[in-house]
Amino acid sequence: MAAPIVHIPYRTGQHLGASDLRALGRLPGVAGAKLAQGSIDRDTVDLLGDPPPDFAVLAGEDVSLSPCWHWARQAASSPQRTWPPVGSRNWPPLGRSTG
Repeated sequence: MAAPIVHIPYRTGQHLGASDLRALGRLPGVAGAKLAQGSIDRDTVDLLGDPPPDFAVLAGEDVSLSPCWHWARQAASSPQRTWPPVGSRNWPPLGRSTG
């Protein structure tokens, strides 16, 4: 069963950058990352712009939910971006009701 990485650097004392999360995201059994670093930082934007295939990026705190959603919608409408991954099992297609 695939599971997300939970990234909470203020609890672990370890920061994972976008390249670290991408490398972990290519491992079998990793479905994505729940990011709870307290803000939308450069690594978050970098990861949202170029995630591994079939990799979900989840907002781990309420304050980051709206900016992450906005960025994902912007990236999805850009021809240079591939977010959300086409056919992803981890993220519902934008604009489609899940209920």
